[in-house]
Amino acid sequence: MGCRAVSNVVGALPEGPLQIVVTGRKGTGKSELSYRLWESWDGDRVVIDYTGDFYDRHEAQELAAGTRPYDPEAWDPYRRGEGEDRVSMRFLPDHADPDAVKTIDDVVGLAYDHKYTLLVVEEMGEVAPVHKTQPNMRRLLNMSRHSPMWTIFNGPRPQAVDPLVLANADVVYVFDLPQPRDRRRVADLIGWDPNDFDLAVAELPDHGFLQYVAKRHELLSFPPLELALV
Repeated sequence: MGCRAVSNVVGALPEGPLQIVVTGRKGTGKSELSYRLWESWDGDRVVIDYTGDFYDRHEAQELAAGTRPYDPEAWDPYRRGEGEDRVSMRFLPDHADPDAVKTIDDVVGLAYDHKYTLLVVEEMGEVAPVHKTQPNMRRLLNMSRHSPMWTIFNGPRPQAVDPLVLANADVVYVFDLPQPRDRRRVADLIGWDPNDFDLAVAELPDHGFLQYVAKRHELLSFPPLELALV
């Protein structure tokens, strides 16, 4: 299993399961790339849609038809309807709920225990914040190298996320990062020279992005996603 369709057009991905990070300022294309990876996944999927943007942007597409509300019993391969190849689940947190943080972490645990699935975490700094990760997220991050689950962390501020998200990432996609501290954070955690990283980001075209692959310690530049997908 894997995200093969997108890997063919934005650079070859190593064999999975993979922990992937997609970061950059709002409006640069990071959510679109996350969605393309989601769309190409050939197994069960769950997205923690923290602000609702992931779903709303694509509600007319397959995600809307294939998504169920958060329900652990419904997300069970033995309860699927006839002809249903996979289950796609979207969890939109109720931020007014005092137990929202725990419920989000329950969804992470559900995906982790399900094993062969893809988990997309929108607003990674809110779901996996520095020094405040919940038990299931800590388990996922600590076991990332041994997990059978693919994970995509998406968010604009690398400073706000638990260091293990980037330090354990197999692949990192970087769109425009205007804040020097954010760029330094990424460079330090992937082990790249900060000055060279700054230069690589500065040379990106509008909506272009970098791909870092840890296994090859390789940093490549790509054109805007709509051009890369032509």
